[in-house]
Amino acid sequence: MLYPWYWGVGADLLFYVAIDTLFLVTVKHFSEMWIVLLTAISTIVGITLRFPLLWIIKKMGNTSVIRMGAFCLLLSSVLITVGPNFFVVALGRSFRNVTYLTNEVAVVVALENNLEQVGRPEDFIKYRTRGNTHYAAITLVIALVATFLFNIYNYLPMICCIFFAAVAFVLSFFISDYSNHNRPIAKEKKKNDEFKMETFMLLAFLVYGIAYTAGVSGIGDAKLFIQQDLLKKISLEMTATIIGGTYFLARLGRLLSNMIFVQLYTKLRIKTGIFIAGMLTFAYSSLLLGSAIPVLPVKILVMGVGYLMILFAVDPTRHYIQQVFVKYAPREQHQNLFAYMGFAYNICTGISSVVFSLVLLRFTMTGIMVICFAMSAVSIVLMSMMYKLLIKRK
Repeated sequence: MLYPWYWGVGADLLFYVAIDTLFLVTVKHFSEMWIVLLTAISTIVGITLRFPLLWIIKKMGNTSVIRMGAFCLLLSSVLITVGPNFFVVALGRSFRNVTYLTNEVAVVVALENNLEQVGRPEDFIKYRTRGNTHYAAITLVIALVATFLFNIYNYLPMICCIFFAAVAFVLSFFISDYSNHNRPIAKEKKKNDEFKMETFMLLAFLVYGIAYTAGVSGIGDAKLFIQQDLLKKISLEMTATIIGGTYFLARLGRLLSNMIFVQLYTKLRIKTGIFIAGMLTFAYSSLLLGSAIPVLPVKILVMGVGYLMILFAVDPTRHYIQQVFVKYAPREQHQNLFAYMGFAYNICTGISSVVFSLVLLRFTMTGIMVICFAMSAVSIVLMSMMYKLLIKRK
């Protein structure tokens, strides 16, 4: 199946995710506040477009929208690379958010539909993690070379980013939803067909929004936190090398998390969510503790472990919530539920980005790390509440 390879190169902007903060700070000359505000603006755009895009997905069908999303990723890579000012780069980030929606709804639902078509619906979680394993493996290799290429020529990683986005666009023409659910056929609505929002769904949206936001924010903000902390003591070149090494180890952790998630879920089942939230809380504890350590090697080690744990927890958070919906929600509601997952994430990211921007007006990145720690701690409580509800449904 081509899905894992498409997800591997088309899930995000390859190379850019490895050097994003370095590129924006040293090439685009954005301050910390502008970088956080960039996330806020692109997220607000994503929130505004989410439901119109869901309507487009249902009208065009999963197959066509997959190709549209791949084109948006290519356009995003070009705009971020050549954008002469903040607004063009923000537009590029917004197109990246469009791709996130098309991936999380059209691509994931197409995968589920195709597996059901061939009588293998139970393989959904296996193929989801396999796709992210491919992505993690590719980004692991990129982590080895990205900062090296950046030091040779600052734009070289972004040129590679455009190339891989183009490859994803080509591959999108070989990804199709072969089921009858590709484009829903209009039919008379019956009372039993109405969408029913249950308590466990609301909790799932809330915990996904908070936990996944804390995780994804950590990929960028925690890296910026480490970078700015190190720049106070060592040169830009040495900082870039250490960041590259940390990013490599973190990507290794993300690869391992995808490789063992299926086994972890098989053993813990719905308890897996509590374990993931605990891991995220431990990650931010390590980052905050490491920042207070004066001995440089120990500081790098402790903060590096924290960053590794964030990437270890990100993909399992998403897979776990999707699996909850696949297992406990009616099949005809999955497209809406996956879209609402992204909406919950966009809302939480938008709010947190605005809060982070305001925090940076008076405080340092440490304030943001404290907020992320609190978010991850709250997610433990929410995961525990959802676990109790799901136990009752059995």
